[in-house]
Amino acid sequence: MTTIETVVKIRRSTDAFKERLHWGWRRLIAFYFFTLLERWLGLHVYRLWVGGGMVTTWHEQLPKKVPDEYPTRRLEPQDLIPYACEENKLTLAFLTDAQARGDSATVVFHEDSIVSYAFRSDSRTPFEHGLELLIPPGFSYGYNAWTHPDHRRRGLTKYRSKVDWDYQRVNGGPRRGVWYIKFHNYPSLLTDVYEPPHQRPIYVGLLFVLKIFKRTVYFNSRHVKWFGSVLVRCGEPAYRTYPYT
Repeated sequence: MTTIETVVKIRRSTDAFKERLHWGWRRLIAFYFFTLLERWLGLHVYRLWVGGGMVTTWHEQLPKKVPDEYPTRRLEPQDLIPYACEENKLTLAFLTDAQARGDSATVVFHEDSIVSYAFRSDSRTPFEHGLELLIPPGFSYGYNAWTHPDHRRRGLTKYRSKVDWDYQRVNGGPRRGVWYIKFHNYPSLLTDVYEPPHQRPIYVGLLFVLKIFKRTVYFNSRHVKWFGSVLVRCGEPAYRTYPYT
């Protein structure tokens, strides 16, 4: 590494440290503590969250109609096989796996080309470290969202959400979202502070993953089991956790 590269690296580290100081000392210490746990012990800790409050708050912000310029449809993953290519960030293997899990995709088109999409799972979804996360009934998990660079900042996310909302309203009602985030990812966690209290996500519990000697060991906390969204190995049959799944 050259002297210039070393100086640039030190400056970036210093700037990052100054930015993290705004989190407060307790969060700053926790960030470096959990970073060291991942680096030296292979222990990864995640928080599981569920969408809070009335789902109508998001619906009120959606457009009344999707413009004809961007027709948006809800499709099965296998319907996207003709569009699988590097430009669309889609592969045949990914679509095949998503189809096998029973996932769905909400896709935005422009002049017969895909310009945006997002996948959604109502049963189980890929996690990290070769694991999968079970999704309890009545909830869903959104993943692998993508928008073409030429069509970003045009509200396509709201078009997809509008189509999802209309579909769910006809098929059993809107589903609340489930998601996970690393324990010390404070930039994402702190964004919830600015949400109105009735819209803030609800914290469920912790997920633990330990990478040791090329093996993966995982643990689901008691509250996560009670909620019914637990980690399992890929291909492992879903098992019942009290009281929902």
